[in-house]
Amino acid sequence: MKTYKAKKSKLFVYLLLFFAILSGVGMYSMFSEGKTVGLLALLPLILFLWIYFDTGYKTDTTYLYYRSAFIGGRIEISKIVQLHVGKTMWAGLKPAMSSGGIIIKYSKYDEIYIAPQDNDKFVNDLLTLNPKIKVVTSG
Repeated sequence: MKTYKAKKSKLFVYLLLFFAILSGVGMYSMFSEGKTVGLLALLPLILFLWIYFDTGYKTDTTYLYYRSAFIGGRIEISKIVQLHVGKTMWAGLKPAMSSGGIIIKYSKYDEIYIAPQDNDKFVNDLLTLNPKIKVVTSG
């Protein structure tokens, strides 16, 4: 089974830092004023940390597995029809943290957006497993 790390955009990292600072301020105010409202500031930080550390992709001979926090699943590689490399999908299933990834079209009408660190290596590995996949590059 091959594992592929997800590409992380600077915007996502800045949002993570923003929520870390916000959580720190919330925790400080909670302890200084004796209120429990500061605990709510931890929720976005926990969610962003979960997404940051849990997003990734794996392939074996039959399936492509994707995971990003509470979003996860698998796609049969034999059902993948087309890959749009270098594009970004703005709506739909998107277990990714960056733009310029890959839109995977599979089955008849299904599609998903992923963003591995190395698009070319990922595409080449998929083509090795299913040479019938049509690759469309943006550029």
